[in-house]
Amino acid sequence: MTAQHQNCNATAELYVVQCPGPSLCGRDVIQKLHLLPDQEVGTILTPDCEISSVTEQLKEKFKDLFELGTGLMKGPPASIAMKKDATPRFLKARSLPYALREKVGMELDRMCQQGILSPVSHSCWATPIVPVVKADGTLRICGDFKVTVNPECDVDQYPLPKMGDIFASLKGGYWFSKLDLREAYCHIPLDDQAKQVAVLNTHKGLFAYNRLPYGIASAPAIFQRKMEELLKNVPGTQVFLDDVLIAEDKNSYGKTVNKVLEIFRENGIRLRKDKCVFGAQEVTYLGHKIDRHGLQPAEKKLDTIVESTSAQKCPRTQILPGPDHLLPQFSAQHVKSPCTSVPVATEREQMEVGI
Repeated sequence: MTAQHQNCNATAELYVVQCPGPSLCGRDVIQKLHLLPDQEVGTILTPDCEISSVTEQLKEKFKDLFELGTGLMKGPPASIAMKKDATPRFLKARSLPYALREKVGMELDRMCQQGILSPVSHSCWATPIVPVVKADGTLRICGDFKVTVNPECDVDQYPLPKMGDIFASLKGGYWFSKLDLREAYCHIPLDDQAKQVAVLNTHKGLFAYNRLPYGIASAPAIFQRKMEELLKNVPGTQVFLDDVLIAEDKNSYGKTVNKVLEIFRENGIRLRKDKCVFGAQEVTYLGHKIDRHGLQPAEKKLDTIVESTSAQKCPRTQILPGPDHLLPQFSAQHVKSPCTSVPVATEREQMEVGI
C-alpha cells in the first residue's frame, strides 16, 4: 500500500494481526515520510546509561582511592592542646570478653601494620579501650578518652556546619554523589606531643596513636577544619566529618566529582567504595532524603513517627514527643513562625547598639 504524510509518499507493506494494540510503523517508513528528524531515527536516548558510563570511568580513573588500607593526609600533623595544669592519667587495661580477645588482638595488629598505632613500653598517659562491633561484623577499637585525656584537654572549638546551611548550599542540584572516607580520622597524623598523650592500654600492652583517634574531644573539629580547607574552592560540595556530599546540575555530572577525587588523590585520602554513591537523583544524608525537588525526612524517620502516632491512645506513649518535635523543620508551626514571630529589640538593647 501507499502511505502519505504531508508532501512525502512511501510504499509499505501492511500486516494485520489478531490482537489489540496500537498501530506500529517501521523505521524504513518513518525515514521515507520524515516523521522524525534523521538524527533521532534509530537512536535511543538513555541519560541513565550516560551517567553510568561516566561513573564507571571515574571509578576506573581513581581506582587507587578505593584500595584497602588507610590513607595519610598531607600537611602538618595535628596537635592535641592540653590545659596548662593538665595532670597525666594512667588507667589499667580493662578485662575483655573472651569472645572478643582474639578479634581485638587481630585489630591491634592490623592498626600497627597500617601505621595507625605503635607499641610502646612505658607512658605517663594510658587509656583503656572500648571495642565496638559494627553492623558488618568488623571491630573498631576506640579509646575511652573521656576518663583520661578529655578532662585535661583544651577542646578545639571549630564549629560543625548546620544542617540548614548544608542543604541551602546544594540548591539547584540534579545529580548527587556521596563519598565516604575509609577510617576518616586516621588520615591525619599526630605530632610528637599528641602521640605521648593518645596511648591505649590493652591486654597486649601499651600502644601509642600515630594518627588522630576517635574519642578525643577535639578530633571532630580538627578533622572538619582539614576537610573544609581541602574543598573550600570547590562549589557544590559540603562536608560533614567523614561524609562528603556533591551536587551537580543536570548537564554537568562528573565535573565536580572528578575535581574532588583529584584533590583526594593529591592529599592521600582513601574511600570506601561500598559506601560511596555516584550520580544518584536522590541520596540520604544526615537522616534526610535530598533530591532536585528539595529536602524531605528519611523514610525511616517517618515510619518511626507513624508507628508512634498509631499508639497515641496508650497512656505510656503520651509522654513521647510528637512529629512537631521530632521533625520541627517540616511542621506547619515552623513554616509560620518566621512570618509571625519577629524578634523585637528592647529599649535597653536599642540603646546599646545606638538605635
